[in-house]
Amino acid sequence: MAGEQKVLVPLAEGFEPVEALLPVDMLRRAGLGAVLASLDGAKAVSGIKGIGVVADRPLEGCVMEDFDAIFLPGGSRGAVLLRRSPTVQGLVRAAFGQGKTIAAICAAPALLKDLGLLENRNFTAYPTIVKGAQEQYQLLEDGPLLTGRDPGSAALLGLALLRRLAGPAVADEVARSMGFQSKN
Repeated sequence: MAGEQKVLVPLAEGFEPVEALLPVDMLRRAGLGAVLASLDGAKAVSGIKGIGVVADRPLEGCVMEDFDAIFLPGGSRGAVLLRRSPTVQGLVRAAFGQGKTIAAICAAPALLKDLGLLENRNFTAYPTIVKGAQEQYQLLEDGPLLTGRDPGSAALLGLALLRRLAGPAVADEVARSMGFQSKN
């Protein structure tokens, strides 16, 4: 369906599986490379509720020059670990400096806030997690940033990533194939 674009998805122990895996599934259905990269280098990463995922590779050694976007899933523990990681911070800064898409959902926009990337921007996040979030919205797009509010926003975020990276026709096709309605 789509070209060779790739999205880096750092995973840390305690990630929220719905937030991580639904957008990744959508990206892969469209033929985009979505690379699950383990923060601690382990092959298996455990999400909340005991749901485990096999990572494609360790995060160490990933550089944004090899990717078109970075997507940060939430999950209270997982988002905190991503937020504390100098490697993840560096990758997000690099993506921003290169004008690449940065997507974050639920608790993960807290990292963007820490880095000053949400200054004078419209964004959403899980209620009570990130001060200044426009919690009434499930998804907000502002410049290179895509933010989703909670697990219920995962499909919207996945479709927004598809629209940006592969175009509206591809997003609509994936949405239809999964029984979702896509917005242009």
